[in-house]
Amino acid sequence: MILKKKAYQTHELLLGAWRLVSWEARDTTGRVTYPLGVDARGQLSYDGSGRMSAQLMRQHQARFASQDWQQASEKEKAAAWGQLLWLFRNLYD
Repeated sequence: MILKKKAYQTHELLLGAWRLVSWEARDTTGRVTYPLGVDARGQLSYDGSGRMSAQLMRQHQARFASQDWQQASEKEKAAAWGQLLWLFRNLYD
């Protein structure tokens, strides 16, 4: 019960939308990498019902040849989708 209360209090502090400042990953040796580049962009959002969403992307991506993403080639889609990260979940589930 104490852990749930502490998690709820932490969640209260995070309510709202947050701009990504940086995202780095460290392996077991401590080596730092930047999965979406050193200048990754993104936003994290937390709401009062426990829903969290995150959208992260590499800043400088090639544009599709067409304005309509549904007309993009398989090669264009594979390149673009590999440079994005989306996460949606309920923190209380």
